[in-house]
Amino acid sequence: MVVVTTGAVLELPGVWAFFFRTVSADFFTFAVYFVRRWRAASAGRKAVAAMKAVAQQTREPFLYTTLAGLCYLSFYFLFSDPFAPGIGYASDRFFSQILAGDNVIPAIFADKNLQQKP
Repeated sequence: MVVVTTGAVLELPGVWAFFFRTVSADFFTFAVYFVRRWRAASAGRKAVAAMKAVAQQTREPFLYTTLAGLCYLSFYFLFSDPFAPGIGYASDRFFSQILAGDNVIPAIFADKNLQQKP
């Protein structure tokens, strides 16, 4: 609740400061940064201990999720050429009807970016 409220309170003056691009924009940026650093330093050891506890609790599920994702990607490329783009492979393999080309758009962007074209 505090994070959402703080973000909402800081958003409006930040937008107007950067909109007019005055010295206030630079001051606002540095002020928010230094207040954040001061709050992080004042939190001290309690925050570090809490972060370690959360990391220990989430370590095992994170590792299982990573392992499942790696297996999924490995099985995905098992029946296709890993060096071919394969942008339509999932929609062609699992569905008979024509699907939206949402997976084609990032491939077009990456190709244009690689060729340094607009």
